[in-house]
Amino acid sequence: MPAYNESDIALTMVAHILGKGYGAIFVDDGSANDLYEKMIKKFLGKEFVAIRHDINIGQGGALQTGAEYIKRKLPDIGYVVQFDSDGQHRLEDLPHFIEAFRKDPSLEIVL
Repeated sequence: MPAYNESDIALTMVAHILGKGYGAIFVDDGSANDLYEKMIKKFLGKEFVAIRHDINIGQGGALQTGAEYIKRKLPDIGYVVQFDSDGQHRLEDLPHFIEAFRKDPSLEIVL
C-alpha cells in the first residue's frame, strides 16, 4: 500500500485488511505528515510491515519498494494485491482476485 501525505483513511484501510486476516505492507513515500508514525503505533506486532522513503520517489517507486520487500523477505507468499491508501479500492473485491488465481494457477496478474 503506497502512501504520500494521505489522510487517516489509510489507517482505516489497513485496519480492515488486517481484520480480514490478511497481511499488509505500507510504504510511506516521503510524506510530510505523521501517518507513518501513526501506522507503526497502531499496527506494530501485527501482520504488518511499514517502510519509509526519506524522499518522495513516486507511486511506482513505492510499489517497487513493496514488491522488492516481498521478493526478499516473503518469497513464499501466495498472492499480492495492491491497494491504494486513500480508500478507493474495496476490500470486498479482494476475495474475487484471489479466487481468479485459484481457478487458474497460470495467472500472473489480475486487474
